[in-house]
Amino acid sequence: MGTLSDYKKRFEQISIPQKEKFIEKLKEIVYTKGKEEYAKFLYECEKKYEDEVLKNLHISSIEESKKESKVRFEIEEGVLKSVFLEQGTEVIIPDNVLKIGHSAFSECVLLSNVVMPNSITSIGTFSFSDCKVIKQINIPDSLIEIGRYAFSECRSLEKISIPDSVIEIGKSAFSFCESLESIALPKNITSIEELVFSHCNSIQNIEIPDNVIEIGKDAFSSCESLKSIKLSKNITSIGESAFSYCNSIKNIEISDYINITGDFEFCSDFSFINEMVQQKKRKNVEAHLFSQNYDIKDSLKNIILYDNVTSIDEYTFKHCNSLESVTLSESITNIGKEAFSCCKSLKEIIIPNSVTNIGEGVFEWCESLEKIVIPKNIMDKMENLFKGCNAIKNISVTDYIDILHEPSINSIKMSNYMDIVYDYKDNESFDFELLEEITIPTNLKSIEAGVFSKGYYLKNAIKHIDVLDSVTNIDENTFSYCESLESITLSKNIVSIGKETFYECKSIKQVIIPNNITSIDEYAFAYCTSLESVTLSKNITHIGFSAFLGCSSLKSIYIPDSVINIGHCAFDDCTALPDITIKRINAIIGYDIRENNNKAPSLLKPQSSTLTYDTMNGHEFEAFCAKLLAKNGFTDIEVTKGSGDSGVDIIASKSGLKYAIQCKRYASNVGNTAVQEIYMGKAIYDCHQAIVLTNQYFTNAAKIAAQKTGVALWDRDELERLNR
Repeated sequence: MGTLSDYKKRFEQISIPQKEKFIEKLKEIVYTKGKEEYAKFLYECEKKYEDEVLKNLHISSIEESKKESKVRFEIEEGVLKSVFLEQGTEVIIPDNVLKIGHSAFSECVLLSNVVMPNSITSIGTFSFSDCKVIKQINIPDSLIEIGRYAFSECRSLEKISIPDSVIEIGKSAFSFCESLESIALPKNITSIEELVFSHCNSIQNIEIPDNVIEIGKDAFSSCESLKSIKLSKNITSIGESAFSYCNSIKNIEISDYINITGDFEFCSDFSFINEMVQQKKRKNVEAHLFSQNYDIKDSLKNIILYDNVTSIDEYTFKHCNSLESVTLSESITNIGKEAFSCCKSLKEIIIPNSVTNIGEGVFEWCESLEKIVIPKNIMDKMENLFKGCNAIKNISVTDYIDILHEPSINSIKMSNYMDIVYDYKDNESFDFELLEEITIPTNLKSIEAGVFSKGYYLKNAIKHIDVLDSVTNIDENTFSYCESLESITLSKNIVSIGKETFYECKSIKQVIIPNNITSIDEYAFAYCTSLESVTLSKNITHIGFSAFLGCSSLKSIYIPDSVINIGHCAFDDCTALPDITIKRINAIIGYDIRENNNKAPSLLKPQSSTLTYDTMNGHEFEAFCAKLLAKNGFTDIEVTKGSGDSGVDIIASKSGLKYAIQCKRYASNVGNTAVQEIYMGKAIYDCHQAIVLTNQYFTNAAKIAAQKTGVALWDRDELERLNR
């Protein structure tokens, strides 16, 4: 076998008949060896061969046209079976012919013109197929149907007029009619079959009649000169790749009431389209309508969807990289999954109030998106909605919002009557790196658990939060882990600060607690390592367990006389705090409120203060018990998490044994449920011994259960012994 270069030289030197044999040999090489470079060469050879054959046919046709035509017909019961053109280039079909049969003109390679009588009603399959030099055909008004491949590969056919009497045009009827410049479709056809006009490279404009309801697969594929399409108002289906590789299309006009369904890889190469206007009565825009169209998604800039469009299906405009603006219909109720995802040039989107359902990731990775308007109806459904939209600077949320997930944007304006709730799903709808400030709206009533703490970019970017006076409650974990948060202005009507609300807000330097706040719950400001100054409310009564734990920069705090309880370890590890002033005579001070402060405190507290585990809450009692265990020779002491601990509050070791301990700070005697829980917990934590430790005593049922399970019961007397 020679080289590819040898084959190319050889092909240029041989005659047309030899080239036909050469191509057959080349096909064998491609099919058996699978060489890609030879496959490309094969395509070039076939094209050159066809061009040379066609050129010779035209020369022969011109010469034959000078001669008088000599034609023989084979007609059987009104059907023209075959035609033998012995001389000349024109055929006049006899008046007694009703139908043109299968491949009737297949031998008429020099045929250039046909005259048909008004008696003909049908043109059969392959009737004129491969009549390469025929230029014009006049079809009579009597014709009803054109069969499959009837004029396929009539490569010189320039003009054909199809009368309105025709109601059916078969598959590939005019495929590869490369010279056909225009076609007027009959108004009575209801469908355009697959491949009918594929590879008609000279057609520039197509108008689909109103009666057409379906366009088949590849119907106009590879019509490379097609510039304009006007679609029927009654179309219900456009087949796969119906307009694929139509590289010159600049305009698509879609009539009213159109409702398109099906696979929409139908216009994959509209490289010049820059605007898609959806007509006023269209109902649905289906899946992948533009997302798989490789050129249009790089050129489409504007989309307008008018009223009565109710749905945009999944992936519809995905990867439309040049899309800058979208005008959505006010009647849209559904936007499918990733419908506009990865539209890298989209800058603004207004989601209509009519939208009630929105899929996952609809606008994710729209990297240029700066502004969003979101209706109240979808705020609880926005899963990953704006993930990766790191350029967002503004979001406007319409009135009466009920639910909002992780509002992390650059500047947020939320309208009135909102109630923000976080449902603890792994939601990345709003992860925007540019957010620095949040202003809570005037009539917002509650900021609930985890609303801001879960957003990855939010907690690392937000610097200031202004909570207006309508807010009466900040729940647990609300701003925890917002590591860039430097300042917060709290509502004058908040009555409490929840558990871990500002936990590990490492950039906060100063906190002023408004006078309306009466309670700071456990760990509320724990590990705010930059916090230097705290001004407490004059009406505060409770400072919870470890409320300011680990605030290593805290230098001063004044405890007002309203305080009646300070939780255990409230100021533990506040190593920079020189003094704590406690004014109230009867304040109850938790166990070791500054245990790890190595500097001697100037601690003013009432002489009547008492250390009593009966007033501790659950967490305080557990920490108290852990201290007692350490005091009594236990090691490797670990206080478990508050939830999901299987009944085990403390794990500790002593004398080679591992202990599972449940701590019960009760107002009454402890029953057998605690015994059952710690018995099961011992097995889960792989411990040797189980203990229930309480500030009270045990019921008879608990004692019986302990005897059967081997659980040790440490009551109030044992607790006091450990504390001596």
